[in-house]
Amino acid sequence: GEFFGNALERDGFIAFTGPEKRGKTFLLLDVAWTAIQQNRKVVFFEVGDMSQNQIMRRFAVRASRRPLDPCIVRYPTFIEREDGDGLAKVDFKDRVFKKHLTDKLAWESFKQLSNKINAGKETLLRLSVHPNDSISILGIRSILQQWERENWVADCIILDYADILAPPVGSADSRDQINKTWKQMRAISQSMHCLFITATQSDADSYDAHVIRKHNFSEDKRKHAHVTGMIGINATEEETELGIRRLNWIDLREGRFVEGKCVHVAGALEIA
Repeated sequence: GEFFGNALERDGFIAFTGPEKRGKTFLLLDVAWTAIQQNRKVVFFEVGDMSQNQIMRRFAVRASRRPLDPCIVRYPTFIEREDGDGLAKVDFKDRVFKKHLTDKLAWESFKQLSNKINAGKETLLRLSVHPNDSISILGIRSILQQWERENWVADCIILDYADILAPPVGSADSRDQINKTWKQMRAISQSMHCLFITATQSDADSYDAHVIRKHNFSEDKRKHAHVTGMIGINATEEETELGIRRLNWIDLREGRFVEGKCVHVAGALEIA
């Protein structure tokens, strides 16, 4: 709890930022999974980066703890941060999977998880998948309001990701459109008293930056004004090869933070 503290709370608006293929969707899925395990109602909006089948496969892999295809998975068992800017020390254990993940096993694993948490009383996860540039934040709000009328209110709303939403009407300038979208995302977290989490691309300079900082914003710096917290996703080429990421707070409205201080994270992408 030292890194996240109380930032992942109701009324919070959190954004992950990083270059392409840095693991933004993976982290959004991880937050969704953690919220489900805490018996929270989660809605995952996918707006163009992945298809419904791709997202469902990611959740199936996580639920069953098995890769889609036979392979050897390097499973991290221990991580320790080195002093200075050195690599984190990670111990791995190889896990051998000889069979494909079947749809039946994936579905049964997910049902077992749901029944274990809330005895199947209500749906904890809803997926809402839309093609790229086909829905705006107002469209998302309309879907949430419809579910509210059906007595299903999300505790955690996850949007993958903000940069590929359709622009809101009424603003001709692209930066004003972006600012309006981020203001409306913040308004949803406030009016619904939920945790809203999304992701955004960082700028070109962040490709070579050891730690992403506040000046590495893309398109409009006013994004920083609306979030309650923004988290950078950092990795050198060597860290990427080892499956290591470093997270740092770029913004945090409540709580002390040091922009250059990171928490090291190790994962096994094959089994989410």
